[in-house]
Amino acid sequence: MTTKLDATRARKNLALTWFIAAGILFVTFFIQTLAGKYGDKTEDAWSWFLPTIIPALTLITGVLVADALSKNTANRSVDRFIYHLTLFISLIYLLAVALVIFLQPFLTTDPFTLMKSSNFGLAPLQGLVTACMGVFFVRRET
Repeated sequence: MTTKLDATRARKNLALTWFIAAGILFVTFFIQTLAGKYGDKTEDAWSWFLPTIIPALTLITGVLVADALSKNTANRSVDRFIYHLTLFISLIYLLAVALVIFLQPFLTTDPFTLMKSSNFGLAPLQGLVTACMGVFFVRRET
């Protein structure tokens, strides 16, 4: 059994996962904003939301663009375990962010209290996601 995967395909799969999930979350958050959910604290809401997804999307985009512009067309591979770990932690993290956004209408807690308290769980998860993404997207194996 091989422990390696094609790096380009694996990165594209992770990128699709992140961009689809982030797109759904962004559109939902945007609609909530337009509907007045955050009132006069819209800036506070976006100050919570954007840092939850933009760092990973920036890393992914930067690496994909750099790879696309690279003159080195050698097939690279990545460790299968690191790929699956990165995908799993990414899905857990994106689900946690989604829960904060989608559960708001069903809870009596103020959305800003919910966002603030969610950081206790999201911050360590984001650290793990960022570490895995950094190793997965930046490390070069052949």
